Amino acid sequence: MRTFETMNARRRFLAIGGAWATSASLLRPRALFARSSDPPAFFGDRSQYTLLEPQLDVSRVMLRRLDGRSRAIGSYKGRALLVSLWASWCAPCRRELPMLARLQARSASEPFAIVPVSVDVDMTRAAKFLRELNLGRLEAFYDPDGVVASTPGSAEAAPFAIRGLPISYIVDPRGTLAGYLLGEADWSTDAGLDPLRFYGGT
Repeated sequence: MRTFETMNARRRFLAIGGAWATSASLLRPRALFARSSDPPAFFGDRSQYTLLEPQLDVSRVMLRRLDGRSRAIGSYKGRALLVSLWASWCAPCRRELPMLARLQARSASEPFAIVPVSVDVDMTRAAKFLRELNLGRLEAFYDPDGVVASTPGSAEAAPFAIRGLPISYIVDPRGTLAGYLLGEADWSTDAGLDPLRFYGGT
């Protein structure tokens, strides 16, 4: 269990949006798209979608709901995932979450699913934050213990590296971690949908 000092260190790190070299073993970013097999380029407000090599298998990572039930990433068989890490005290997250909610509502007919994961250490506070934004219907997950995502203040590295918030990762239908985009982004635009559909196979 994290100490109070560790939780505060985690929050300070995320608040300044620091860059972290790696949490998910030795993943190496590659931002250039020179190969025909690469996904379409997509740019957010701070960065572009960046490929990770080698691709890490995250299919067994368990996502935790507020009610305590869990769901494995690998259970989304045949669909790509947009795993978006956020926190209740993150101002850009406040702007991005409604866009993700709208995209999640329409994603049933798409080859991808939207998976928002709060990294707040207090799950009830994060859930209250969603209600204040009128996002009570958003299917969200919570990671108060840093099992899904971690920062340098964590005792053990988790599969998803928190390089700042918000940060979105794409997981392909095989359950492998393909790449990420740091910062706020509207994935519901044509440019944002292109890489999601690319990984989903359409």
